[in-house]
Amino acid sequence: MPKHAPLSLLRTRNRRNWFAPILTRLPGKLGVMSRKAPGGKRKRVDWSVPEVSPAAPRVLLLPGCVQRALAPGIDAAAIRVLAREDMRVERLERSGCCGALAYHLGKAEGGKEYAKAIIRVFEEEAAKGRVDAVLITASGCSAFLKDYPRVFVDEPEWKARAEAFAAKVKDFTELAHPLPSPAAEAANAPVIAFHPPCTLQHGQRIYGRGEALLAAAGFRLAPIPDAHLCCGSAGSYSLLQPEIAGELRARKLAAIRSTGAGVIASANIGCLTHLAGELPTVHIAELLDWAGGGPRPL
Repeated sequence: MPKHAPLSLLRTRNRRNWFAPILTRLPGKLGVMSRKAPGGKRKRVDWSVPEVSPAAPRVLLLPGCVQRALAPGIDAAAIRVLAREDMRVERLERSGCCGALAYHLGKAEGGKEYAKAIIRVFEEEAAKGRVDAVLITASGCSAFLKDYPRVFVDEPEWKARAEAFAAKVKDFTELAHPLPSPAAEAANAPVIAFHPPCTLQHGQRIYGRGEALLAAAGFRLAPIPDAHLCCGSAGSYSLLQPEIAGELRARKLAAIRSTGAGVIASANIGCLTHLAGELPTVHIAELLDWAGGGPRPL
């Protein structure tokens, strides 16, 4: 059986494979993985982008791995949001995984190889012209990208290269600017509960930025009690420790229910997939894109 056979089976959920309903009912890790796979027909991604000026800042977008497969529309939305702010976003399709999952599972050398590959791609692009920022729209990944200098602390040459790279890394919430005025679409949207991922508020020390962006766009927000607590996703933790992760998820959803919100928004694909199922989940980039004239994500 192929090494990644379970994942290949999960992907068939989008093709209505008869085996999918069985997988989603399995206990343990395989069942958890199958329930995280997107079901139903995948939405067509709108990659249309507003024009930018010749002097627009250049932003390199890393599509990553999990989000590229599960929700590519998030990147499309982020590109449109930033283009409206006159930023030229270039998708680096040849860049792969950031290495966070491997590194945090104790496979340090494997994680470093992924990181080196991304740094090399960045250096190739920097040699072609000025790079103003490097973006990845999953906060779990952007936190790790910023941590590359520590990852290579015992390799002086790579540490210097990692520092030059990490200095350019920005989370989406750092690059996006508040809309100048509230949008009518936002005012008619359900009340939003914004879940700040641990990798955003604790890992990157970015506090309240997502909430401020949504409020400026005109969305009605419901603060989540104990918003500093983890939802249970934590990268691969929800797959390796499904029972504990499930308890954390239940606690987070109970806190969200207490707000009366109708939608969960976040800045990390891991949190969005982990919390999905009870209320609609959406990335902050998709909401801001909608407020700016993009497609409705809800």
